[in-house]
Amino acid sequence: MFKWHQAWLEQAQKAGSVTPEQAKAWQEHFNYMRDFHANYGFGPMGSCMNNSGMMGNGMMQSAK
Repeated sequence: MFKWHQAWLEQAQKAGSVTPEQAKAWQEHFNYMRDFHANYGFGPMGSCMNNSGMMGNGMMQSAK
């Protein structure tokens, strides 16, 4: 995921879609998020996903 973000940022810079200031802000954000996830994981979504990659028995499933 983070490699994709970095590639997107590099491409956006080459295309002139972001200013140098915006690129710096994005890079700082990506660095923060990479460190955050390294320390805390990827949050509660990982624990409520089933093997199909979807949420388990949600509201619509229990209505059956």
